[in-house]
Amino acid sequence: MKKLFIISSFLFSLLSYGQNEESLDIIGKWICTDAHSNVETSDVRIEKYLTLFSQSEFKFTEDEIFTLKKLNSDDYEKSETLIESYWKFNKLNQVIVDYKNPSTILKIIIEQKNNETYFLLFDKAVSLKMKKL
Repeated sequence: MKKLFIISSFLFSLLSYGQNEESLDIIGKWICTDAHSNVETSDVRIEKYLTLFSQSEFKFTEDEIFTLKKLNSDDYEKSETLIESYWKFNKLNQVIVDYKNPSTILKIIIEQKNNETYFLLFDKAVSLKMKKL
C-alpha cells in the first residue's frame, strides 16, 4: 500500500508539474519580454545574443515556417527579419528544431515556470521570457 501511494504521488507530481506544450500551443507569434544569461561567462557572443533576442518576435506557422524578427519599436513594418526557417516540435523533450537545416542555431527548449513560458537557447545558456500574442 505504501509503494502504491509513493508511485501515485510521484506520477501526480510529474503530471501536474510537467504540463507539456502541444505543437498547436506553439503556433502563433511570441514576443521576448526579457532575455538573460543562465551562465557566468565573459563570452561576448552571449551578450550579443541577449541584445539580439530582447524585443524580438518568434513566429511559428501551421505550415512549419519559423520567422525571427528584431522588432522596431517605432514601426512594425520596419522590423528586420533575421531568420526564416522550418520548425518541428518534439513533444517528448519539449524542443523546437529546424528539421531542414539541422546545423542552424534553431534549437529551442520550451520551459514552463510559474505560469510563464521560457525559450532556452544554446544549451540553456540563454533564457528568453516569452509572451504569446
